[in-house]
Amino acid sequence: MVRRSRLIAALCIAMLLATSVPASGAGAPVPTLSAVENPGYARLYVRLPTPDSQEVTATGNANIVILKFAEPVSVNPSVFAEQAPSFVAAAAMSADKRSIRIALMRPARLQNSKAGALLAFDLVAPDQPSPAAVTADADRKPNPAVKDQASKAGAPAKPGSEVIPNADEPLKNAAIPPNAPRVIVEIASGREYSRIQIRSTSPYQVTRAGDRVAVRIPGTQGYDLARLRTDPPKNVRDAARRYEGGGSFLDLALVPGAGIRHFREGGNIIVDVLPPGVPVEALPPSDAAKPPSPATTQAAANTKLPVTTDTPIGGDAAAPAITNPVPENGVVQVEVAQKGKALELQFPFAAPVAAAMFRRGDAIWILFEANAKIDTAAISANGKPVKTVTPVLAPGVSGLRLTVPPGTRANPVALGGRWRVTLEDAAVPAGRSIAVSRETGADGIQRLDVDVSDAAGARWLSDPSVGDRIGVGFVFGPTTAVTAQRSFVEAALPPTFHGVLVTARADGVDIRPAPGRFVVGRPGGLSASMDLMAEEKPTSPAFVDFAEWRAGPAADFTKNRAKLEVAAASEMGDAKSNGQKRLDLARFLLAWELPQEAAGILRTLVSDNPAMATSADVAGLQGVALAMMGRNRSALDVLTGPSIASDPAAALWRGLANVALEDWTQARTEFDAGVTALENFAPEQRSRFQEASARTALAMGDLGMARRDGLAARLDARSDETKLRAALVLAQMAAAGGATDQALNAFKLIEAAGMRELAVRAALAAASLAADKALVPPEKSIEAIDSLRYAWRGDALEIDILRRLGKLHLDAGRLREGLEVMRGAITLRSDLPASRRMRDDMSLLFRKLFLEGEAEKLDPFQALALFYDFSDLTPIGPDGDRLIRNLADRLVALDLLPQATELLKHQVDKRLEGFPKAQIATDLAALYMLDGKPQDALNTIQTSRVAQLPERLNAPRRLIEAAALARLGRHDHALEVMAFDKTPDGRALRTEIHWGAKQWPEAAASAMGGVPAPTSEFTPTQAADLMRSIVAYTLAGDRGAVAGIGSRYANAMRETAFSGSFDALTGTEAPTPQQIDTVVRELGQEAGFERLLKGMRLRVAEAAEGQPSTLALSSDVVTDGSATKPAAAVTSRRAAPRRPAAASRTGASAQSAPRPPVANSRIITGVPAAPNATATPPPQRVAGVTRPDGGSR
Repeated sequence: MVRRSRLIAALCIAMLLATSVPASGAGAPVPTLSAVENPGYARLYVRLPTPDSQEVTATGNANIVILKFAEPVSVNPSVFAEQAPSFVAAAAMSADKRSIRIALMRPARLQNSKAGALLAFDLVAPDQPSPAAVTADADRKPNPAVKDQASKAGAPAKPGSEVIPNADEPLKNAAIPPNAPRVIVEIASGREYSRIQIRSTSPYQVTRAGDRVAVRIPGTQGYDLARLRTDPPKNVRDAARRYEGGGSFLDLALVPGAGIRHFREGGNIIVDVLPPGVPVEALPPSDAAKPPSPATTQAAANTKLPVTTDTPIGGDAAAPAITNPVPENGVVQVEVAQKGKALELQFPFAAPVAAAMFRRGDAIWILFEANAKIDTAAISANGKPVKTVTPVLAPGVSGLRLTVPPGTRANPVALGGRWRVTLEDAAVPAGRSIAVSRETGADGIQRLDVDVSDAAGARWLSDPSVGDRIGVGFVFGPTTAVTAQRSFVEAALPPTFHGVLVTARADGVDIRPAPGRFVVGRPGGLSASMDLMAEEKPTSPAFVDFAEWRAGPAADFTKNRAKLEVAAASEMGDAKSNGQKRLDLARFLLAWELPQEAAGILRTLVSDNPAMATSADVAGLQGVALAMMGRNRSALDVLTGPSIASDPAAALWRGLANVALEDWTQARTEFDAGVTALENFAPEQRSRFQEASARTALAMGDLGMARRDGLAARLDARSDETKLRAALVLAQMAAAGGATDQALNAFKLIEAAGMRELAVRAALAAASLAADKALVPPEKSIEAIDSLRYAWRGDALEIDILRRLGKLHLDAGRLREGLEVMRGAITLRSDLPASRRMRDDMSLLFRKLFLEGEAEKLDPFQALALFYDFSDLTPIGPDGDRLIRNLADRLVALDLLPQATELLKHQVDKRLEGFPKAQIATDLAALYMLDGKPQDALNTIQTSRVAQLPERLNAPRRLIEAAALARLGRHDHALEVMAFDKTPDGRALRTEIHWGAKQWPEAAASAMGGVPAPTSEFTPTQAADLMRSIVAYTLAGDRGAVAGIGSRYANAMRETAFSGSFDALTGTEAPTPQQIDTVVRELGQEAGFERLLKGMRLRVAEAAEGQPSTLALSSDVVTDGSATKPAAAVTSRRAAPRRPAAASRTGASAQSAPRPPVANSRIITGVPAAPNATATPPPQRVAGVTRPDGGSR
């Protein structure tokens, strides 16, 4: 016994020692991390204990870098973000301690080097050269750049302790340091407050002194303040950049008494500015987070990134981790709010947390990848429609199972560290859908690849209600869901509200996370085929047995109806009745084609017994009744319900409804789906389905199927009407196949049969065929079809008649008559498919006229009058925008600038929103600039701003806004707008702005930016830029800079038109004012903003001559003393001579316009009119169009 006790004790000691000694040995050294920022790049250091202690690799892209260690390490990766804040936004260690995921502040390329035990991973800005390789002791040396900065700025200031500039002094806006990453600042003004949104994931601090507020983020950042400074929101007077103490500040000057609140929302810093006297508590809480305390807040402490790993996990394996999202007390208090019929649940975690949400049976699962206690007291007290709440607890998982009524969905939204889940009947589309695809590995094993960019960990959980185990893939926000079930032989991926759910159908199925995805597999691989589970044979609740349900001949109709009505009345009001007797009565009425009466019986049945609403039999009868009544859309709604959607008989009735709606493609699909039920119907009804199928095939150009179904319909037809309808479709098929004489004879026989509707249809078909084949003169065709207008009124047939009549007018060149006939038809029954088809015809004609150039064949004023009278046909979307812009160009070409402005202004103010509005507003602003109205141009740009506007649309808007600001004397704001514009046009405009502000050194440097090396051959524009630089340096008194240019560019300038002026200004003697005046006059036609303004004029004036309708503000318009030549961007597509419309507004052509004197040489004042300009006579208004010569259209 003693020996046994000793043995057990020894074993226990051995186990204790085994569990207390680290795998690498007690006290084993660990790697150390550090980082340093250098101009253009940051270097991340990993110093290993020994050169060969383990391997470290790096992978990633322009936004994420992952360092992988061969062995687990215990290090703090946050030092990367602390020591290289301009490049690293955040860094986090995975749960297995084998990888560090690093989120970058800005795009960078990755390169690495090694010196002994020191590894260096460089994050290099895209436009910077590669740095030198690391040396063995590099991380032990101070960074010279940091040292110099510290010596200049003094001791580093404690974050947040920097002094806010004196409130009595205006804000001073610092220049953006070279290579500083752009930080976009957006604004919005609401009714209750203004919002400033800073796109940055960096830690931030907010301090306030009086009416001054400072927002600080670490490192050197380039705040883009163009919008904030030029058009500040309510209660903000001014804004400026400031750099000190190793941080970048956004300083705000508020109106006296204004309040603020600030918080983080995803990757943005939000600052809300409140009106004076309005407390923060008076505002509704932000969806993103509760407003932080007034004290300075390190908001980024809760903003960590998910770290994924490709290490497989099992049922209880640890998932990749983030900074602990569980609150300090370990409890997540669920917040509950009733929003109408919806229940809103909020789960406030301390940091972003991965989640998964889905429905199984009558329960919605809400799961989080965190070891937290979920306090559900608020749900239990207020949680309608939640019936029961069951906690879900597992290693690394906490959550809830909520029993809810059928149809209830969970619509989740991730808001930083908070999840908001709304339980409601409505479905909100997921922000991102999850793609599932098969992949075969190099080992030949097949698996499923579940593509999720924000994948976190995976767990296997037990479902007590079903008794099986489910695999759950947790995903960070935003909402990312499997939108449709994917079924395979061994596993299924059901739909989710967020995240991934896997149900196993075979042993060994597993789900594991990998970078940017989940992988579902099993030992030996998955089967190659999809799961093709056998379906039960569907019933036919939409089948109508006409013979049996009529219960006898027509002579017994009244007797049989009375008998069935008595039986049905006996069960009315009885909630326990199954309604069978009323169903029998409804079937009887349908079989005798009395759908209105049948529908009334079914309504009372459902009213007495609501559970019958989900019955397939009831749905089938309701859908058939609605289809017989011609209520086609309602019929489709019922016949596509879940209880009846798979019924082949229902597909046939859906086919009839789609034919009535002229949805031929869907009708074809439905008739094909219902072919197995066709033979079950009585011949007469079968003939109706076949005739409709034949019309469908004819409309889709399938003449073979049209003939087959038409012949079958004629064979099965029992009534004279059905026989004639089959004959009509066969005649139409013959006409389409080229058998003109056969078709005309058939139409004549049908017309003579005496059935009025079919006679009118046959007459219309015959007249249309004669017109198409030119068998009669156009006038006779118009007369024949015009006579049919009064033969049939009130439904789609009348619309078809008017549509054909209008087309004949159009074909004869009577545009106005044709459009008026068609417009009148549309007003009769705008709800009919034929009316929509006619509207499409009119829109197509309008496109041909005003988008494809057909209107150019008309008298210009007649074409414009036609547009104004039928302007409601202007298409929506990009084509409509292009049409309006083309028309505006045409108006300008006719010297109708006020009308062009009025047209675009109406579009901007009344018709358009979003991107289209911004696009047309750009053209309107350009017209205002042409008309010398910079304030109107500026207002137009500022009131049509759109978030996330593509650069191709934003570039011209930026140029116009800056030009307008400069024309208004707001040079500082104009430069702010152009701060990040590196294009040639941007450089040219900056030169003009500096010139207008008499900032001569800056103007000179900007102009030199467009000058190539002296060895290059100069264009006239480049030579002019060089001369402008010389003039600016001369006016700045910098003769040294002038001399340097003179020595470098003397040879290159000899071959240009400015050779003499170059020698005069760069000679040893300072030039006289008269010489400077002469050079400035020579440069008048070459100045940068002048070129931009010409580009606008050329674009507007030439668009009517075939130009593409896109704003081309090109700085490459060349003027060398000869005729003005447009750049390639605005070159006319045709060789036709250009109209001198733009020149007529200035009184002289571009060639002969006088050059401005020195006093007016700042080109941002525009081109003055020539003194001999001829006055234009007052225009006269004629039928909506103003004509300068007083003529009429």
